[in-house]
Amino acid sequence: MEMVGEKLTSTHLQFGFKANSSCSHAIFYTSDVSKAFLQFRQHSYLCVLDISKAFDRVDVYGLLNALMTRRFPKTFVCIMFNWLQKFVGAVRWGNCLSMILPIIADVRQGGLLSPALFAIYIDDLIRRLKASKFGCCLNGVYFGCLAVL
Repeated sequence: MEMVGEKLTSTHLQFGFKANSSCSHAIFYTSDVSKAFLQFRQHSYLCVLDISKAFDRVDVYGLLNALMTRRFPKTFVCIMFNWLQKFVGAVRWGNCLSMILPIIADVRQGGLLSPALFAIYIDDLIRRLKASKFGCCLNGVYFGCLAVL
């Protein structure tokens, strides 16, 4: 963590699993932005997506690419590649066990690094949404995509 701690940051639009950040903060922002739009008699629409199962869908190679794009140390990327490459799984049904298969899309839920890795993985998506200008801005601050992890 000492080697990569400063690179494990994410946009201010992501909440949870960060110091001084929680679901309550995202709810507060959503409430305040909605009130502002109502005050100015502007229409606003809210779309909520449940990404609770998204950890299971993280593309390992996409995650590694995000780490390299952020210029993580080569040693760290190699360690992550080696670790992620060794994920395997099998299906148990009663007393039967399927053959062991590699898992190529997953960040382990409950892992110490998992929330930070997931935040890095989706950070680019949030930055692209912000750059597209879709969503709402209030006093020049973008609030078009709030992610609660």
